[in-house]
Amino acid sequence: MTNCRVKTNFCCNDNASRLRRNTFGGAFPGVLDCIQLVVHAICGLMIMLNFEPWFVLNKILGAVMLSSFTTVVFLYIFLSLNRLLFVVFPVQAKIMWTMTVTWVLLLLAALQFSAVLVLKLMPASNYLFDTKIANWITPDTDSVLSRDTWSYANYIIPFYVVVASICYAIIFSYVKIARRSDLSKPEKLATINTFVSLIAILFAFVYWTFILPCLKAKSLIANFFSLMVWVILNGANPFSYLSFNRRLQRNVHRYFTMNIRRRRIAVAWTTA
Repeated sequence: MTNCRVKTNFCCNDNASRLRRNTFGGAFPGVLDCIQLVVHAICGLMIMLNFEPWFVLNKILGAVMLSSFTTVVFLYIFLSLNRLLFVVFPVQAKIMWTMTVTWVLLLLAALQFSAVLVLKLMPASNYLFDTKIANWITPDTDSVLSRDTWSYANYIIPFYVVVASICYAIIFSYVKIARRSDLSKPEKLATINTFVSLIAILFAFVYWTFILPCLKAKSLIANFFSLMVWVILNGANPFSYLSFNRRLQRNVHRYFTMNIRRRRIAVAWTTA
């Protein structure tokens, strides 16, 4: 009986480890997207209240925003490669993509987040939200290092689009030709989730690169749509993750149900 329990626990741990390796920490981009959505909400309130933020607050918000965005795109690049390996080359992927590789990439993502955050908190390196034009700006008086950081944020998007497009072209071609249908639900979820993120980032890239420059540079409507594109981009990953993950749906439903019950009990005690 004891041996059976040990064997069962070992299998469960192995499956959990394999799942974390296969999905490559898919929750981390969602956390960073939620951070950006919070910053969007704060900026929206500042516009509604016609509030000019303090420079320090604006600088911190911009640093968090840019570091979160670049780190998300960085993670999406390796998520696309992860999906390519585990869908097309599942046997080799189990050998190549170990938990050590996953933790190393997550460490690199953390280092990138910290590096961009520190760089944007330095003097003469700003990424500020202008409430008058409803847009994020980098002042012309910033240092070369600040402009280089902004250039990195601009170049990493097309790089991701190219890499992810190639990965998913190979994945869809392989699935169609090989007619592979033995993917587990978590693997299907991870693949769909990263593909939805690719579509959202591709849409944002097209708007920011080709459509927005054709519009008036300081048009309030154009900048508003630019912010909405960014909001959609940040909301695509959490929305798709919540839409396809039944376990997460049950946990969210349970969380809100328990809160409602607690409130009813509290109201009953106060009125008794």
